[in-house]
Amino acid sequence: MIINLLNKKSKKDEYLFKKEYHQRLEQILKEKYSIETKFSENFSWGYTSTSTYIKDTKDQEFVARISANTPLKEAATFKDLAITQQIADKIATRTYIPNNKGNHLTYIDQERDSQGNTLIENAILTCYPYIHGTPPFKMTEDIITQAVDRLKMIHKLDPTPIQKALETYSLEEALTADLGKIAAVVEGVEGADSAEINKVAFLHGDMTPSNILVSYEKIVAVVDFELAVVGPVEWDLARLAVFSWFRLPENYDFGTVLDLIEKTYKEDLKRDFLEAFSLEHAKSHAENIESHKDLHKSKRDYRAQLKFAKKKLKQLKKSL
Repeated sequence: MIINLLNKKSKKDEYLFKKEYHQRLEQILKEKYSIETKFSENFSWGYTSTSTYIKDTKDQEFVARISANTPLKEAATFKDLAITQQIADKIATRTYIPNNKGNHLTYIDQERDSQGNTLIENAILTCYPYIHGTPPFKMTEDIITQAVDRLKMIHKLDPTPIQKALETYSLEEALTADLGKIAAVVEGVEGADSAEINKVAFLHGDMTPSNILVSYEKIVAVVDFELAVVGPVEWDLARLAVFSWFRLPENYDFGTVLDLIEKTYKEDLKRDFLEAFSLEHAKSHAENIESHKDLHKSKRDYRAQLKFAKKKLKQLKKSL
């Protein structure tokens, strides 16, 4: 379990909780990483992780990420670490900082505040240099084009890092979670040969705006290879298409996004695969919101996100 602000009943409670959380996190960073914090600020909250910006007394900048310590999350983090260590010289991405014992994952059993309330429990702390850039939550055609170019670079990488990660860390579940979906979708495409799934490449697995960092309208890094797989490139491109489309103006046609991606990629792509994978990604997104109902900021926030996801799914179906 990681810190949870959702149950704080007042602004004062939330403020005090955040204050003590930051104080304890800063102590942990000093003890485990010898980082003397001057300033810290949370900037990203997810279903299983939260990230905090750190500036130390030497004006060096870091990100400290607290994640739920589950077998799958631990395996996925090791997987991301193993992959990024081998591709960082080819693709701009984050790099993990080892703690004082030389380990890249720091385990936290339990941390409490002055009132005995749990701040952090059964969690994993990872730390890496801060990259100056923000996710492009207002997506543009130019950024989509840049993202496609980055994906093409990733697709041309040797997939050996994923295989090594599988062998070293026994990541079968984290590595192959999407492969069953890919196979099922390919099987459902009319006239598709199941052998097409063997035409594979190294895939990022989760190329969404959340995992792209942009500075002055230019992509500066692609992060989070936890869902990387070896599979058909259309899987990656379709995910980029769907989640970028969510961030485009309301009246933007989804088919136009696929047209742009096909034009930019400049290699033969199977349009029926792109469309089928896009539908699968949109459906899975709505299902994911429903399955994490209790982790949303409020019931109102949950209903709004689910309504949006279902509306976009309906629009996508009409456009295909």
